[in-house]
Amino acid sequence: MSTIQPLVTILINNYNYGRFLAEAIDSALNQSYPHTEIVVVDDGSTDNSAEVIGQYSSRICHLAKENEGQASALNEGIANSHGELICFLDSDDYFVDHKVEELVCLFHHWHKTTSSFLLYHLLEIVDERGRALGELIPRRVFDVPENLYEYACKYRFVPYVASPTSGLALTRTLANRIFPLPFDARVSADDFVVRAAALLGRIYGIDQILGAYRVHGGNRWFCKKPLKSVELMRVMQSFLNEKLRENNLAPVVSFFNSIYSRPYVRSRWCDIRLAVSVVKHHCDSSTLRFALRTLAECITRDYAPLESVTSDVNSNGADRPAS
Repeated sequence: MSTIQPLVTILINNYNYGRFLAEAIDSALNQSYPHTEIVVVDDGSTDNSAEVIGQYSSRICHLAKENEGQASALNEGIANSHGELICFLDSDDYFVDHKVEELVCLFHHWHKTTSSFLLYHLLEIVDERGRALGELIPRRVFDVPENLYEYACKYRFVPYVASPTSGLALTRTLANRIFPLPFDARVSADDFVVRAAALLGRIYGIDQILGAYRVHGGNRWFCKKPLKSVELMRVMQSFLNEKLRENNLAPVVSFFNSIYSRPYVRSRWCDIRLAVSVVKHHCDSSTLRFALRTLAECITRDYAPLESVTSDVNSNGADRPAS
């Protein structure tokens, strides 16, 4: 490993964002830190993305593939890159010009302790024209432990504790422990990366604005994501538990037997069962407050039928951890 100038990969994933793509690539090429490689994965775009990418010729590595979703694009980029530190960039976002330089300084600092870590920073939310909207995402750095495996052992789920994709960077060592991602993750691939990193490595937040998150008509605004489907959460649970097993750790993730599953519950019986289950598994002040609040709401809450969720909450799948 180079102790002075580690190679940094900037991995740009793109699908039909040709109108924003040049700004993303330019922000990667114009970094003050010189030792970078720019990998652009085009996931089967049908707009003018190929023309935009063609303008950069030998300055970037261009990987064209059929459309299979964000996880597939990130898998391709990871497999065909060489950086010791990997920065992700959605093609409708962009970096400030000193981002990589800041991250490399922190890379050297944290690498003295561990080689498996993820860095994240604040992003400024901008509109389609790049005008600041006066908000940050996340609003602040999360106050959580560096590693959340013990948390998952207690509570059976792992929260998302980082920025969206364009604010994430991880070491090659950690990437090798996480990737490839499952192809089912056509969207929300950052969920898989961050939650796996929280279990298998360490996460460090940077209280600086080092990039922009663009809000426009065609993207999924991180701040207003709808509730993830039961199917996606099943895939994520299986993926996380598989990665834990590969790293000789107990497969403790069970989203639908944890506090995390409350928004999915659509029957009074499931609410009661969930309240009892979380306290029985690990009784502390947090789970006790949750149980009491849930039981109290059982009296007044209206329950709409949603059979697929109810059956999932009631299931005793293979990934359910031991009590």
